[in-house]
Amino acid sequence: MATTKQTATPKPPAIPTVSDAERVIADLEKQRAILLEERAADDTDMSRIAYAAHAHHDPEATRQLDEVTERVIRHEQRLKEVAAALETAKRVLAQAQAVEARKAERAKAGELKAAFERLKLAARMLDDALAVLVEAGDEIHTAVDTLHVAGWDHPTGQQALSFGERAIRTAIMQTMWSRCVERLAPNERVSFSHVVSQWQQVFERRLGELQKEEAA
Repeated sequence: MATTKQTATPKPPAIPTVSDAERVIADLEKQRAILLEERAADDTDMSRIAYAAHAHHDPEATRQLDEVTERVIRHEQRLKEVAAALETAKRVLAQAQAVEARKAERAKAGELKAAFERLKLAARMLDDALAVLVEAGDEIHTAVDTLHVAGWDHPTGQQALSFGERAIRTAIMQTMWSRCVERLAPNERVSFSHVVSQWQQVFERRLGELQKEEAA
């Protein structure tokens, strides 16, 4: 029993890049411009030779006229071919642009997703930092109260509030929320560690004075 030979379906040509498709169109446009110039020259030659062939019945002119007519037919055919090729090339360009647009959209989607992941991570970091701020603030409050209970009056509660506010504002001024707080002059900006180290110096100095008084 004879078997029917299956004809393989040709694969569609790969879609070129936009730049390649644009180069093809530019080349076809150049070919078309050259053909139009040659076609215009055909008309000039035909006008001149046809007069000699038909008005004066010049045999040589008649032969040349046949040649010009063949060139006209050839150029007309080439112009049709190039025009058809241009139509296809423009469709190919549109496809290439669509492909690159989809690639750009996918790349942008990836960038957006990565940006949101960074946003989520930053939000968690800020929440953790604020939780530390609350906890550390409670620790400072408790430590200052303990000093007061023990009879130590420095720092006062107002000093703890004032310097703490300045330290928080100093930190916030370095963030995107700087406009949300009143700005501090450079000599007013402090950190918690710097303030507490100053309080410690006062503490150690007074403690040393007390120890000297007791020794005396």
